[in-house]
Amino acid sequence: MSDSKTPDTTSDDWGKADVASWRSSLRRAMQPIEDRFGVVAGWRHHRESRKSWATTALSPAVLNAAANGAVEQPADEAPIFVLGATWRSGSTLLQRLLLSSGDVMMWGEPWNRCDLIQGMRESLRPIGDQWPAEGNVVDELTATEPLHTLMVPDLYPERADLLDAHRALFNRLYADTAIDRGYERWGIKETRLGAEDARYLHALYPSARIILLYRDPYASWSSYVALRAQGYARWPNEPIVSPHDFGAMWRNRVEGFLNYPDHLPHVLVSYEALIEDPAVLDELAQFCGVEPDRSTLEQRVGRSYGTRSPAASMRRVEKAVEPLAGELGYRRPSA
Repeated sequence: MSDSKTPDTTSDDWGKADVASWRSSLRRAMQPIEDRFGVVAGWRHHRESRKSWATTALSPAVLNAAANGAVEQPADEAPIFVLGATWRSGSTLLQRLLLSSGDVMMWGEPWNRCDLIQGMRESLRPIGDQWPAEGNVVDELTATEPLHTLMVPDLYPERADLLDAHRALFNRLYADTAIDRGYERWGIKETRLGAEDARYLHALYPSARIILLYRDPYASWSSYVALRAQGYARWPNEPIVSPHDFGAMWRNRVEGFLNYPDHLPHVLVSYEALIEDPAVLDELAQFCGVEPDRSTLEQRVGRSYGTRSPAASMRRVEKAVEPLAGELGYRRPSA
C-alpha cells in the first residue's frame, strides 16, 4: 500500500503545484518593488519581445503599405534578383547569362558587407499590430486642430512613405548607376539572401523577377572548400566555415525557397536543370524578358574541377541537409 503523502514522481504534473506556489510567493514579495519602480513588468515585456524577435517576419501592414505605395513596373523594366541558396550554386553563371543579353546590369553581391538589403528589411520588422500605436502615424490623426496644439510626442510619416524611401535608396544606388553605364535595366545576384529578403524585394518592386536557385549541397560544399572560400551569412559575426554551417544555411534557404508564395513572380530552379536542360534557360529568358548569349554556358569561370571533400566532411553536411536533400534527389557521394 503506497503512502499517500509520497509524491508521484512519474506523473508529468509532478512538482507543478510547488513551482506555482513558489512563483506566487515571489510575486507577492516583489509587489512593493513593482508598485514603486515597475521593474518586473518591464523586464517581462522585454523578455517576451526578445523571444519573438528571432522569428518576426514582415507584417501584413508593411506588405500592404508597400503594395499601395509602389508604382507597378512593366516586365521589361522590372529589376531581376538572382538568389542562390549558398555559394557555389551557379548564381554567378546565371548572372553572366543575364549580363550577356547586353540589356541588364546584374550587380554581383554589391556592398555585401554593408548588409544593405538584410539590414533595410530588418528595420521594418518592428512594424505590426502593436507598433506604431494608433494615432502616431500622421494620416491617422483626424483632429482639425493645428498639430502644434495636439499631444504628438510620437509622430511618423506614412508607412508607404517609409517604403518609398527604401525604394529610392536602391533606385539611386543600382538603377541610376546602371542606366548611366548604358544599361536599360538592372538586377542583383546574391548568395546571402533568403525567402524573407525576397519578400522584402517584392514588396518594394511588385513586378521584380526573382529567380531562386539551388544546387546539390554536397557538390556546392566541395566546390566551396576547393576554392578556399571564406563566406559570411552576415559579416562579421556569422562566418560559414564548417560543413554543418554550410549545410544548415543550404537547408534554411531551400526550405524558404520551396515555400515562397505562388502569387509573387518567381522561378525556382536547380543548377543541374539550368546546365542540362535548354528548356529551363528558355523559360528563364522569357520570364525575365531578356535574350542571353547561350554560349556563356560553355565558358567556365572559377570552376573547381570536380573536387570532392573528405567523407567525414560530407557526413556532416548530410546531417545538416537531410531529409530535404534526399527529397530533392540529392545523395551523399560514396567514399
